[in-house]
Amino acid sequence: MDRHPPSLESLQREVSELTAIYHGRGWTTEATDLESAMTTAGNRVLTTDADSDATTITLEELSACVKAWLQAKSWIVAEDLAILVLNSCENLKGERDLMTMTAMHNLASAYWGRGQLNQAAALGARVTKLRQEILGETHPQTLTSMTNLASTYRSQGLWGDAHELDSRIFETKKKTIGSSHPSTLGSMSNLAVSYANLGRYEEAESIARQLVNLGEMELSPADASLLNWKLTLASTYRDQGRLDDAERLERAVVDVSREELGTDNPFTLNAMANLASTFRDQGRWTDAERLEKEVVASSETVLGETHPRTLMSISNLASTYRNQGRLEEAKDLGGKATAVMKEVLGERHPHTLVAMADLAVTYQMMRRSPDAEILAARSVRLMEETIGKDHPHTLSAMANLSFIYQSQSKWEVAGGMAEKLHSRREKAFGTNHPDTVAALEDLRRVAWVEAADQNAQRDLVQSKDVQELHALGGVKGLEEGLRTDVHSGLSLDETYLGAPVNIAGSTTSTAPTEKVPIPELPISAEFDHDAFIDRRKFFGDNCLPIKQSPSFLSLMWAAYNDHVLFLLTGAAIISLALGLYQTFGTKHTANNPPVEWVEGVAILVAIVVITLAGAANDYQKEYKFRKLNKKQQDRNIWVLRSARVHDIPISEVVVGDIVHISPGDIVPADGVLIRGHQVKCDESSATGESDPVDKSAIDTTLPNGSHEIDPFILSHTKVVEGVGAYLVLATGTKSNYGRILLSLDTDPGFTPLQVRLSILAKNIARFGALAALVLFVILFIKFCVGLRNSTESASEKGQSFLNVFILALTVVVIAVPEGLPLAVTLALSFATTRMMRDNNLVRQLRACETMGQATDICSDKTGTLTQNEVTVVSGFFGATSQFTDRASSPDILGEENSSSVAKCMGRLSGQSRSLLRQSIAVNSTAIESQYDGGRQFLGSQTEAALLRFSQDYLELGQLDFDRASAEVVDLLPFDASRKYMITVVKLGSGLYRSYVKGAPEILLEKCVATISQPMQGFSTAPITEDGIEQIRQTISRYSSRSLRTIAICFRDVEELPFRGEEETIDFEELMKELTFHGMLGLRDPLRADAWGAVETSHKAGLSVRMVTGDNLLTARAIAEACGIINSPDDLVMEGDEFRAMDESQQKELVPRLKVLARSRPDDKRVLVQRLKDLGRVVAVTGDGTNDAPALAAADIGFSMGISGTEIAREASSIVLMDDTFSSIVKAIMWGRAVSDAVKKFLQFQITITFTSVGLAFVSAVANSSQESVLTPVQLMWVNLFQDTLAALALATDPPPRRILDRKPEPTSTPLITPTMWKMIIGQSVYQMVVTLVLYFAGSSIFSYHSALQTSQLQTAVFNTYVWMQIFNMYNNRQIERSFNLIEGIHHNWLFIAITSVMMGAQILIMFVGGRAFSITKLTGDQWAYSIVLGAISIPIGFLLQAIPTVVVEKPMAGMGRLWDRLRRR
Repeated sequence: MDRHPPSLESLQREVSELTAIYHGRGWTTEATDLESAMTTAGNRVLTTDADSDATTITLEELSACVKAWLQAKSWIVAEDLAILVLNSCENLKGERDLMTMTAMHNLASAYWGRGQLNQAAALGARVTKLRQEILGETHPQTLTSMTNLASTYRSQGLWGDAHELDSRIFETKKKTIGSSHPSTLGSMSNLAVSYANLGRYEEAESIARQLVNLGEMELSPADASLLNWKLTLASTYRDQGRLDDAERLERAVVDVSREELGTDNPFTLNAMANLASTFRDQGRWTDAERLEKEVVASSETVLGETHPRTLMSISNLASTYRNQGRLEEAKDLGGKATAVMKEVLGERHPHTLVAMADLAVTYQMMRRSPDAEILAARSVRLMEETIGKDHPHTLSAMANLSFIYQSQSKWEVAGGMAEKLHSRREKAFGTNHPDTVAALEDLRRVAWVEAADQNAQRDLVQSKDVQELHALGGVKGLEEGLRTDVHSGLSLDETYLGAPVNIAGSTTSTAPTEKVPIPELPISAEFDHDAFIDRRKFFGDNCLPIKQSPSFLSLMWAAYNDHVLFLLTGAAIISLALGLYQTFGTKHTANNPPVEWVEGVAILVAIVVITLAGAANDYQKEYKFRKLNKKQQDRNIWVLRSARVHDIPISEVVVGDIVHISPGDIVPADGVLIRGHQVKCDESSATGESDPVDKSAIDTTLPNGSHEIDPFILSHTKVVEGVGAYLVLATGTKSNYGRILLSLDTDPGFTPLQVRLSILAKNIARFGALAALVLFVILFIKFCVGLRNSTESASEKGQSFLNVFILALTVVVIAVPEGLPLAVTLALSFATTRMMRDNNLVRQLRACETMGQATDICSDKTGTLTQNEVTVVSGFFGATSQFTDRASSPDILGEENSSSVAKCMGRLSGQSRSLLRQSIAVNSTAIESQYDGGRQFLGSQTEAALLRFSQDYLELGQLDFDRASAEVVDLLPFDASRKYMITVVKLGSGLYRSYVKGAPEILLEKCVATISQPMQGFSTAPITEDGIEQIRQTISRYSSRSLRTIAICFRDVEELPFRGEEETIDFEELMKELTFHGMLGLRDPLRADAWGAVETSHKAGLSVRMVTGDNLLTARAIAEACGIINSPDDLVMEGDEFRAMDESQQKELVPRLKVLARSRPDDKRVLVQRLKDLGRVVAVTGDGTNDAPALAAADIGFSMGISGTEIAREASSIVLMDDTFSSIVKAIMWGRAVSDAVKKFLQFQITITFTSVGLAFVSAVANSSQESVLTPVQLMWVNLFQDTLAALALATDPPPRRILDRKPEPTSTPLITPTMWKMIIGQSVYQMVVTLVLYFAGSSIFSYHSALQTSQLQTAVFNTYVWMQIFNMYNNRQIERSFNLIEGIHHNWLFIAITSVMMGAQILIMFVGGRAFSITKLTGDQWAYSIVLGAISIPIGFLLQAIPTVVVEKPMAGMGRLWDRLRRR
């Protein structure tokens, strides 16, 4: 289509239309500018020659208007008019005309300002090519087009293209106008920016520094070019992380700009915004906020609230608020800026898109992940469409979107985006650019996480494939993949597995002119979420699977799921159907109301109540055992985080943690050993292999080494030797033990007492079933005989038969003692809960029962009988170097040559003190930790005491620093069998030094030398017999005062001895020819309650023995102080002597053995076994790994909750949470309480069963109407008493202190003792006699003749029977011979509440029970004799207690023998 040159009229018409549009929009200024331009053009036409083209003149004025609008950054109107001018110029003059090319240039600038970078680049390239062809490459206008095109490329992120163009421009200008021309220097500045964008910071800095140096020599300090160059140089500093240099330079620019240009100048505002950005990078949020607020306020005043620079300043302030944690303010401010940008600049403008991406980061920090994902995804899509897929802003937004996907564990999507991001950055910036390197790191991490699925990790640990481990990169590969550090652990500041990248937000928007652009500023995007949230989300936490507790409905079904209750329900339904038929199908009189249906309903209600009560009790039991199991699994371990050791619960361990392990620990999660010495693990729980497995650190396992080398640590295996640290690879359900542990969350199983009671309950039920069957046969025969002469209707006969059937079933129901197992469960549950308050955590329920029968206690000394607060109070470093801390140990008096601690340590030479400090600090497995702002040592109390001593008197600094200065070659941790610890270090001189500490008796035999003059130097001399004797006397003196003695020795060798081909150090060889350095005496004060607890144990009939690793004199002194030794016949013996005896000698000796000193863990096990062989019930305490066999062999094993190892706790049945001996005594008291509670309920249960069954049988058979003295509903109410309420009341009685005044019961004691049989028979006889007399002779006794009185008598019989049970409950509170039935009742509010409920419910039934309970209202006299006859149960109980037990012992023994014969047959 041919173009027609525009006429002046058409041009004027188009301009008029545009002016009208602007007036309509309220853009008065712009409309006025257009009108002025047209007026000027008209005036020029009138004053010029006739040859002049009026259209050209008009276009020239309109072009000037466009340029003015571009300078004012009125991009929208500039674009509208520039399009009109360009179209007119092209039609009038063609594209190769100079005016047309200028119009192209102006429109490209307008596009750039509108953010339409693709259009700007296309038009800029077109005009540049035209000017190059027509004007030549060196023409100023051509260079200007090239400069603006390069600026557009930079805005597009096409940094390579921009750099190529900037280089050409600079070289051309340098050749044509000279290297010192201002325009050349401007191009040089642009080239510096291009180098910085490409990551070539050194070249960028070099150019920028040249410009600044030149400017400072040639230009004034306030020159705009110089200030721009300084900002460019500051930007390169910031890119390189030299923030202090950047701040210094930017602060200088701001100061000059404020002074010369004023605060409100746009350039000053740009400089202030740049300085605020540096403050953000420095984390100086308060300074950044102050400056940004000032920029925002000035920008709103000078530029207007909707100006792009103002809006970007607001967005930057929102970013600062976010980093300060002020998320709501950040959201509101960022949302406001984004909304206004959308309105003013459009949604597709780069500034708007950057603000959207930044707002998405704020949403993510507020945990609004869906909103963040939607906004970030939209900003990425629009950036790709507008500024290009390879633009830095687009790539930064992609990185943040990838991170949002990662935080939501959308790893597959995140992986694809990370791969795309790296590819684009590599293409755009090159391989070595920092952004490309960061993208590659993120891609590797996401790929590693995707590949490291939990099954693969589990298979790696289970297969123990060292080659596969090295294929993953070994330690470095695991560090990078898991984002951890093997030397400092995880960072406590970590929130997600990676951090989001920065999105660049421009604070300047310069038009593409010769002016040097200000570098864009980063918007920080940090997060502040819960620590390790991403790790837990992907790898899982370390919470082990817990079996889901049954619902209340399932418990109800379990309680109802009984064939007797099924039969009773069927009978009740039939009874209800017949009752309904009789109610609605037969005639009734006033004396015979239509209520036959009530009995069926009442039985059904009784069944529902019994079921609900059983389910409620089962639910309570489940709840208590859930709490108990949770408490059992709670334990803490040491992890390394942020270069500090922290004591945390095992549930908080995460993948990537560095966990410290030591002997006795149970491994909390799967992993690989990264450092350790002599580590051996018992993996029998995982592999079934009983022999300990040697573990080697992963650094020492060579890729081509032996496949037998094993660095893998399996969860729930036991560390039996060595110390080390391992890297966690799998936790919780994804660990090796996570699936196996499901079995530990099942029901705790039945204890021996529960089994015995279940057998007894079955026997009672058989008795009831037999009675019911006989009763049914007799009543059925009577029913059949009576049918011949019966005048009843068919339904009435059916009801009569049903009554017989229901009565027989009811007898079975009341005979089945469902409450018996419930009672023991409640007693055990109550006891374990209360024992927890007394610092006894019960791990095995059977221990509660067995404790009541304990006869012997074999106790540790440290922490159990003593306070476990060990301090160094005495020391010996030769005849002239001794000390005693009299403040800590005032009873140690009369020490010759003994001085204060500080004085003695001050006298030692510097070499001696240094050697002693190193011996203590390096030769130790204790760890230093920060706690409440202070320092504490975690580990054994002995090692902690030595470290505190070194800290106070030997200038020990931070423990990690002292240990870091020593090159540890290997160490052998302390073991109770060896009784010493050794650490080998390599000295700077090349020698190897062994630091040794341990029992003096053991080490003294291995010493050949001693330090001759510790106060003067380090010289050694052979140890003499006199010297050895002096040391032994010191040991005896310390031991007699209950001090634990520790000898400190060392040895220097040139070459380490190795053991054969194993290439492991021969420690036995190193232990020869030691040099004695000194000896320390440590005091562990006796617990204040130790003597009283031991005395109470003796009163309770228990023999207390102390088994300790201390020497004989120390052990004897402590045993005498706490009352263990209280007779001249008591023996004190060392372990060596005990081991030398044969089994028969040991059995003969152990009854008198009270102290076993210098014992090994196996000695304790042998002692326990010998006591059990003698028929004793033995309780043992233990804290070490090697105590596990003794704890497992004992009837009751007590482990230490504070000082004990996990292996000891695992082997024990009860954990002493406070490590005290008095808690053992409390456990014995509660063990006896459980036994007593069961006996109380058993006595009550059997009494009520015998009487209920007997009454129902006798009365139904003897009664002509075949009715029982108690109706089925009444019997159900009594059954509810005996099965539920009484169990709750009697099983929760707290034990009185006098429970410990009696001797322990033998294990052969029967469940029902003769004393109990005496009470059961006596009370049963009384209750049956009273009930039957009232039933058969009551009418004669009370002269009752009317039907009402007969009905009242029937009700009174029921009332009396119930009150006898209520009062008999008080009798059963005491199973010993005691007349104080309310002893301790105020401590058992549950008993009071239940008896009150029983009484209240009975009274309520008597008044409103009506037809359901066959109740007739009683008179006051009838109430009186009902309660009085019930209360007589108490004096009957007193009378029965007074009867000698021997009266029933012989008959019961004879019946027992008869029953045994019958059962054998």
